[in-house]
Amino acid sequence: MPRLSTRLQLPLGNYIGPRSPGVVKTIDAGVFQNADDRLMQSGAGGPNGIITSHWAGQRYLDTTNKTLWFNPLTGNIDSWGQLQKNNVFNVIDYGADPLGIEYSTTAIQAATTASAGLGIVFFPPGTYKITAVIDGTVEDTAEKAKFVGSGVEVTKIVQHTDNIAIFKIRGPFCRISDITLDYNTPQEIGNTGANSIEFFAVNHSVIERLSFHNCVRGLFIPQEAAPLGVGANWVFSTSFRNLYFQRYSKTAVDLQAYLGGISGNTMENLYINGRDDAGVKMETEAAVILTGWSNGHLSQINVESTKPTEGMYFNTCDGLVFNGIHFEGVEVRSNNSSLMHFAGGRHVLNNVDVTNCQITVADLLAIVRASSAAAVPTKIKLTGLTERDNTVTTTNWRLFSISGDEDGVELYGDLIRADGLTDMAGSSSLPSVIKRIDFTTNHLRLGTQNIISGAAAPVAGTWVAGDIVFDSTPASGNMGWVCIAGGTPGTWKQWGAIRDIIGELVSYNDFTVFYNSEAVRVQ
Repeated sequence: MPRLSTRLQLPLGNYIGPRSPGVVKTIDAGVFQNADDRLMQSGAGGPNGIITSHWAGQRYLDTTNKTLWFNPLTGNIDSWGQLQKNNVFNVIDYGADPLGIEYSTTAIQAATTASAGLGIVFFPPGTYKITAVIDGTVEDTAEKAKFVGSGVEVTKIVQHTDNIAIFKIRGPFCRISDITLDYNTPQEIGNTGANSIEFFAVNHSVIERLSFHNCVRGLFIPQEAAPLGVGANWVFSTSFRNLYFQRYSKTAVDLQAYLGGISGNTMENLYINGRDDAGVKMETEAAVILTGWSNGHLSQINVESTKPTEGMYFNTCDGLVFNGIHFEGVEVRSNNSSLMHFAGGRHVLNNVDVTNCQITVADLLAIVRASSAAAVPTKIKLTGLTERDNTVTTTNWRLFSISGDEDGVELYGDLIRADGLTDMAGSSSLPSVIKRIDFTTNHLRLGTQNIISGAAAPVAGTWVAGDIVFDSTPASGNMGWVCIAGGTPGTWKQWGAIRDIIGELVSYNDFTVFYNSEAVRVQ
């Protein structure tokens, strides 16, 4: 170890100070000694039984476990005590090359193994080439490995082997942050294993400030048992935040529980972009796929410039709350598809924005789709939708679509703006909630009844008893027409006579106004 300084050590028992005021002592040469031999020594393993001669105050560094020791006594007494545990394991100290010339696989794994149960695997600025997965699942310790870089695009890890993950993590209290994860060559959609991060029974962990490039999937739960006898495979009570995905060939986020549920996770500030290096939208499976999630919160999820089979798919999830979901430049390429597909569960959507998307498929396509999942009811509460400036070449572009035998879909709140949407299709088995909104013909459907506006009673189409047409110019006469017998077009009668009120008005319970004992207005 390099010398830090040259010091003079006064032997024990000699003292010059305030207890001998005014006394000048002459100190012979040799009384002071050079203390370089008291500088911190080091070795592999602890000092007990290794260091046989030392001064009082001697320090010792265990280079294997990065632990600092201290001995208060002089001699060969094994009275060492642990002074400090170093919880930062710098990959360069283990031989990693930050210049990206040599492969750093072995060095990074050595730092990972040494850190298990102790602390952080730290990546200084640089590019680190690897050829195998960085495996954080092998050590069965309560404190799992944590991987921390120096910042996105400042620290970069590049995988040079196709179909191999970059990180595998398992257990509680994991962390990966401040790193760019990349592949040497863009991964094709046919690849199955090029997942940037694979999760095995992870909980109470943090995944943040990461950038993903050229992967098949960014975040992935393998459909297999977690190691070390855990059995099921899931993620719960974990935060995913400030993540950027660029050039993924299947899914940016694919977290599907295996033999277990997923609960209490949060996702916020995800930016998902599907363009390749040439600026062409990549054909993908979906931006986000979640299965078995419950009681989760997703906010500020931005999906842009991609051609997915389905935008987002949530299968047998329940209790998900969404705040601020933005689709821009998305081109869904599959029939009978949607931007957000919910198969089972009850969910709340706040502020969904669909902008500059290309809606070109000929069959049913919806912003939000609800379908059955193992007889699990699906209920969606949507508050705040903006749909604008989209290119629509199909007549079946819908706000909502409903398929299967659901318990119902509930729609709440105001539609901020909706251009080009045609209607919301429903199933006859649904209860009397809003089922259809036609923005081109002012058509509203409640249960089996249709409510529209027009200048006359319908003369075409199939209608059912109870359908209502409000007069679009009710200057005088009646409020509109009501269908009293279903058919094509059915039998219609005028209803709601409009007339001036002349005479004495009597108020009853502040709700109903009577004129000559006849109710004429209800507030």
